Amino acid sequence: MEKAHEKGSYGFIIEGLVSAFGILTTAYIFYATIWGPYKTTIVHRAIFLTVMLLIFFYSRKTLGKTRLSFALDTLMVGATFFAGFYIIIFYDRIIRAVGASYLTTLELVVGLILILVVLEATRRTNLVFFLFVLIAIFYIIFGKYFPGVFAHPGIGFERFIYLSAFSDEGIFGLGLSVASSYLFMFMLFGSVLQGTGADSFFFKLANCVVGKTRGGPAKAAVIGSSLMGTMSGSSIANVVAVGTITIPLMKKVGFKPHVAAAIETLASEGGQIMPPIMGAGAFIMAELTGIPYWSIAIAAIIPALLYYVSAFVVVDLEAAKLNI
Repeated sequence: MEKAHEKGSYGFIIEGLVSAFGILTTAYIFYATIWGPYKTTIVHRAIFLTVMLLIFFYSRKTLGKTRLSFALDTLMVGATFFAGFYIIIFYDRIIRAVGASYLTTLELVVGLILILVVLEATRRTNLVFFLFVLIAIFYIIFGKYFPGVFAHPGIGFERFIYLSAFSDEGIFGLGLSVASSYLFMFMLFGSVLQGTGADSFFFKLANCVVGKTRGGPAKAAVIGSSLMGTMSGSSIANVVAVGTITIPLMKKVGFKPHVAAAIETLASEGGQIMPPIMGAGAFIMAELTGIPYWSIAIAAIIPALLYYVSAFVVVDLEAAKLNI
């Protein structure tokens, strides 16, 4: 009853809010891609981060939770808005600050709030990565107390906030730059293709070509995942889109469950090196080296094809061994 009441009371408003912000963000990213970031780079990244965190905390999973969980998500959204809009409005003061000593108490609080919100989003996404981040933060601040070669001068808590929340060495660094400038548009392109049914077409095409051969469903998984990789760049999205069909089919024709899952994982992982979308690593590579993204994508064609050819051969040998 509690969940139903919550979804009935807030579900429509939240879904509308998330959809509206998603549409506005898409329009803004189009604007920034054509005419450049609004105001400055830090404002551009702050806008993107604020909206992405809002969508993350107010995702559809939120609507089925208890009142306490919903209240905590709302608190995270409020904290995100407060910190994000402060940076957007007072960006000129933050840009002129050359160190922690130039930040006011309020700005230090804003920075701390932003760090905590990002940490909470990290915890919900990947607990292991979150624990590594906590260890890294502990080492950064208290490194001067470590023995021997592990010791370093350490930095003060205020300087840690400045570097993490207001400089391009922390939250507003390379990762967010790549996501807000390149990755979002390519993921949007992939989502449009999936929304129009291109993923289903690719799998059906693969199934028509190899479906009746030895180990046909497994080979269709390899070919379908390679085609899916051209428009998603995400191994997770690849498994979800293709694996839900191919894994049951592989099990049906005689592959053991763990073998079927392994084949789909193998095929889906290659989607991150399959041009033209590829994974986030390709965009980071372009940002770090200064090499145009399309040059990297073209260079990746042969390695990606070799990857899938080898996967296809392995699958065929596995099917022959199991007499499928």
